[in-house]
Amino acid sequence: MATRTHSPLVVLVLLIFSPVHSFDSDCKWKTNVTDVTDIAHHKYQVLEECLFYKLTKDADQMQGKSNALMLLPPTVAAGETLDVQVLHAAVRHMWMNEVFKEMNINGYLKLSWKDRRLHINSDKHQTAQQSSDYVTFQSLSSNNNGNVTGRLEFRIQAHCEIDYTEYPSDIKHCCFNLQSTLYKRYIKYYLENADDHLDISQLKTNWKIVDSWLKKKTQDGDNKAETLEICVTARRRSTTLAVELTMPVLISALLLLIAPFFGKLDQQIKVKYKTPHLGFGSTLPKIYVFYAFTLAVTVISLIMTVLISATSRIKRKVPPAHRFTLLASVVNANLCCGSEGEPVTDGTSSKDASADWLQIHVAMNNLTSCITVIVYVIGAIAIVF
Repeated sequence: MATRTHSPLVVLVLLIFSPVHSFDSDCKWKTNVTDVTDIAHHKYQVLEECLFYKLTKDADQMQGKSNALMLLPPTVAAGETLDVQVLHAAVRHMWMNEVFKEMNINGYLKLSWKDRRLHINSDKHQTAQQSSDYVTFQSLSSNNNGNVTGRLEFRIQAHCEIDYTEYPSDIKHCCFNLQSTLYKRYIKYYLENADDHLDISQLKTNWKIVDSWLKKKTQDGDNKAETLEICVTARRRSTTLAVELTMPVLISALLLLIAPFFGKLDQQIKVKYKTPHLGFGSTLPKIYVFYAFTLAVTVISLIMTVLISATSRIKRKVPPAHRFTLLASVVNANLCCGSEGEPVTDGTSSKDASADWLQIHVAMNNLTSCITVIVYVIGAIAIVF
């Protein structure tokens, strides 16, 4: 018995064209449908599919290529551009990668453009009795005039410029550009709203959005290629972190200011010696400028107090000048920063002038302490404000 064999090419052609032929014949009876009440409800979708394939067929004939509706841009004429309107821009999620200084931004753009290939002749296709004038297909909607509206979702890792001046309330400025990779010069963007700020009403994050915008720019080196620049400026919002980093610095500043009131020189030295260790130690300061200033003033004040204390222990038999003694008495009487007890003497020498010299050293320490406090307060005010 003879057997019939088919070439693989013939089989492939049959597989491709058989569904198309059956679909065309299946849609013929729907060509002149004018009353949708005559059609069962579950067949509405079939009508929409017939319309879509008709538009696809017309686009293929118009542009001379199969699947032109999906593969080719909307315009036909050479040199023609596509005008895309940016109707809305929003950011919904945002989180920071501290290591790589990148901000992950999740949002969307609502865009609109006109595709003449989707134009439907209203004389032949009536859509007034449908529930809506728009046919939605995978987040895209088109009306019978060929106006298409789509929702462009994006998730971008934007590199950020970070300003640590006010850490832990540091500021991060993140920007990225959106551009067509295939049709850089073909697409022209138009912003619908004069206000170019992003919609952050749905944003949930621990960052405070200081500023945000959407702008139209041109590509560097190519003025005909347009891009959409999206920028977000965010400030860290963490009360717990701020308190955790601020408390050690405030304690260090407080001890620096009250150290001169601890009385004896050796007690002041102990207080000033412990003050720097109540900060961040050998680690990098978080509130860098303020802590570095506090640490520097503390070290300078500590060195001066140690030197004055060391010189005050030297026994001298020659008394100081009388005017210096009077000046020291006036300073010690008006500046109650500290005092020293009378030095212990053996009573065998009438020329022991240690008590007079001690009062002079105490006056010197009181003056340096007052100057240190004034300089520190002025510097702290300058740093904060």
